[in-house]
Amino acid sequence: MKTLIALSISALLLSTSCESGSESTTTEPKEESTSTTVAEDTPTLVLVGTYTRKEGHVDGKADGIYLCHYNPATGQLDSVGVYQDIINPSYVTVHPNGQYAYAVSEVPEGEISAYTIDRKTPALQLLNKTSTTGAAPCHVSVHPDGAYAYAANYVGGNTVVLPLEADGRLGAVKLAVKNETTGPHARQEAPHAHMALPFRSGFISVDLGADKVSVLAPDATGTALEELGVAQTTAGAGPRHLAVKDDFAYVLNELNGTIEVFQINSDNDPKVEFSLAQQISTTADGQADAGCSAIRITPDGRFLYAANRAALNNIAMFSIQPDGQLTFTGTQSSKGLVPRDFNISPDGQFLLVANQNSDNIVTFKINSETGQLEETPYELKLPTPVCLVFLE
Repeated sequence: MKTLIALSISALLLSTSCESGSESTTTEPKEESTSTTVAEDTPTLVLVGTYTRKEGHVDGKADGIYLCHYNPATGQLDSVGVYQDIINPSYVTVHPNGQYAYAVSEVPEGEISAYTIDRKTPALQLLNKTSTTGAAPCHVSVHPDGAYAYAANYVGGNTVVLPLEADGRLGAVKLAVKNETTGPHARQEAPHAHMALPFRSGFISVDLGADKVSVLAPDATGTALEELGVAQTTAGAGPRHLAVKDDFAYVLNELNGTIEVFQINSDNDPKVEFSLAQQISTTADGQADAGCSAIRITPDGRFLYAANRAALNNIAMFSIQPDGQLTFTGTQSSKGLVPRDFNISPDGQFLLVANQNSDNIVTFKINSETGQLEETPYELKLPTPVCLVFLE
């Protein structure tokens, strides 16, 4: 199986251009402290990514990136502001220093924007934006060292690496990778990069169209990406997202409703080998058409959750065993339609679900002994929510 490992930015610019007409005027950032200390009376901030216009797969109705206050004592979420100058910010992430946020714009021309975060107002202030050199970016993350951002272009099929400046600004795409292979499912007619998650010195690329999970890092020259390991999922599985705990990767497969648990062997560091340890359904009856969307592990590493969409609209619950394998413990209704994303509070006490098609975000309490999700009275009505990120 071949992988196209590319590319210098000069080559990318020859083949892809950003639609300059959609660029808004950049506001210069205010002088900021480099301290990451947050005042004790500052509420926890949650950023909510959304769809803002009607697309083939969603009736986007939101205004942009919403800023919400989260009460860690109760799990209640309240909307307190919105950044409007962006189209379809379907995935948002935060810099490790907590001062900057990054959001993709899931549109054909593909953009990613950088912002400073004003926690007191609260508000986002645009730093800059740049092309993702691919269509419909659907995921963005930042390496823990703060040097690079990674973005996955679903329609473009490529995953890209963007350098980050000291002031949080985005550089132009430096490196990119795109698979050549496809899968047997009707939705696997082409590569469809769906996630790029930081991993060690590089990142893990998850490709729904190629049934492939790859570990990649810059080579010794820094001009190309080296493939350090591959996990090939079941044909037609459609890997969408994954979560990593210790020496295990938990791959959520959208198209066949499963989680594949791979053990990671790094004896030949930096090369890694993946061996399949378990495949488990996200439903009680093994339903394949589950439309799986998101997967998360609690901060203490004891419990794992996965969202099912389609006609199910629930969160599948699992306990993680000492050998890394999963035990299915049931499902909890998401109390809405199409749970596109969910996230777990930094203290592991609550799980918040973004229901895309019912325009609501619902709070559940996590039972610390069993991992079961318990209903709370808290629900925030907010249009087309599809991504949740906590600012610690």
